[in-house]
Amino acid sequence: MKHRYGGNSNLVPLWSLVCVLVATAGVPGEDRVRWQNDRGERIEWRGEIVAYTAREVQLKNAAGRVVKASADRLLQVTYDRSEAHQQADALLAAGEFDQAAEKYQAAFREEARSWVKEELAASLVRCQMSLNQPTSAAKIFLAIVTENSESRFWPVIPLTWTADVPADARRGPWNDWLHDKRPAARLIAASWLWAGNQQAEAETTLRELLRDESATVRQLAAAQQWRGQIVRANVADVERWDAEWRDMPDD
Repeated sequence: MKHRYGGNSNLVPLWSLVCVLVATAGVPGEDRVRWQNDRGERIEWRGEIVAYTAREVQLKNAAGRVVKASADRLLQVTYDRSEAHQQADALLAAGEFDQAAEKYQAAFREEARSWVKEELAASLVRCQMSLNQPTSAAKIFLAIVTENSESRFWPVIPLTWTADVPADARRGPWNDWLHDKRPAARLIAASWLWAGNQQAEAETTLRELLRDESATVRQLAAAQQWRGQIVRANVADVERWDAEWRDMPDD
């Protein structure tokens, strides 16, 4: 079927598999990419998608030439999904997160296209967060963005946006991650520790991340700081936050 893109203790640790994402070869197939050029013309390419990131999609056409379209010009991307992938998506939509996670892992094991494997891993992050398994979700997410710094799945980063965090969620690897060299790991750690008894250290990390080279990391770090400002916020603050939120990646 064509697809249009527009904690369970029995789960295998998928983050140990995600490390092969970018090294996996693609499989032949007729994918479709619809996009709009600078003149407003709508164009459709057919062939095999060989890469799909937050920056662009690359497709090999029938002549063997690789053509590229900027992600902000995309109208629709259509490609085949395996049966397990389809079943997993249906289970996720139905809120059957345990079963969906198992199906996503099955689909991951049989999928050869690296960019689709990345999508499957991101869907598993959603499942794990819905199952209140932030540590598992975070490890999978970090594997994704470590392998592909231009991943289009930054919107699934497993942050928390409330002060009411379950005690077991605070017992993750967050203390170690606060000093990790990866900005995403530090951001996730600060997010979960902020609601605990290490709020001061978490806020220090968030302030440091406001200077990160990644605009996405800077935006998310700023948004995480809002939690400490809500009680004294005025209308102007709320309007500013709303504008900044709209500039962030959608999920």
